[in-house]
Amino acid sequence: MLSDARAATAFVDRALGAKPPAADGSSVPNGVRLDGPSMQTYAPSKRLSLHAHYEWRMRRAVEQRDAPRLLMLAAMATRDCMEHEGTYHVERYEFHEEAVNALLRDWSGHGSGEVAVWLGVPEKWVRRQRTLNGRDPDYGEEREQPELLRKVVEMTNHGASSRTIASIVGKSHITIQRMLNGS
Repeated sequence: MLSDARAATAFVDRALGAKPPAADGSSVPNGVRLDGPSMQTYAPSKRLSLHAHYEWRMRRAVEQRDAPRLLMLAAMATRDCMEHEGTYHVERYEFHEEAVNALLRDWSGHGSGEVAVWLGVPEKWVRRQRTLNGRDPDYGEEREQPELLRKVVEMTNHGASSRTIASIVGKSHITIQRMLNGS
């Protein structure tokens, strides 16, 4: 996994600074297109070429000097490549509770964005499940929740809607949703 930012940065530097593969394509897997236009207004489809797709997106991140996006793209590219090669499979759970338990058990200490990439779920889901289970939404460690958040989580776990909770605690439903999503 790409928890170590320095290793990820070095990977991206090598990936973007590397010379193009040989003309015969020997260093590129079969099925990868290298002749497509690189200055399109949108990224090439992953179905056509993972290499072209991520190269396009990473070049845009470099041009915009967006290091966090570049690191996220490196993690996404790694995961997609591993899935394509068959060395990584996103685990799908039959029940929601199993997925939440796996998140809390296996991913404590990892950033919510990284977890979302590796599990193939929205980051918002990761942050919400961590909050609903008394964890820090960013890294998943157990933490003491403020009294208001504790009440909101308890009412949510008993099936109350964010609008109902908002009317009880005197906040807007948007504020309640943000609290539950770890924002």
